[in-house]
Amino acid sequence: MNVDDILFGLILCGIGLVGVCFRCEYVLLREIRAIERRRARVMRELQVKRLSSQVDGERFAQTG
Repeated sequence: MNVDDILFGLILCGIGLVGVCFRCEYVLLREIRAIERRRARVMRELQVKRLSSQVDGERFAQTG
């Protein structure tokens, strides 16, 4: 075992660590985007409920 083998092993380990870091960042970014989509969906549903209750209230006031 000489210095060249050790350096080659270190290079391979470095490449492996870079790959793992990129994968972790990608997974984290996917999770963050999924959370944002869920939050946006909930906000849209709340807005639809709020608007529909206002429309129902206005209809009741006009017929009342």
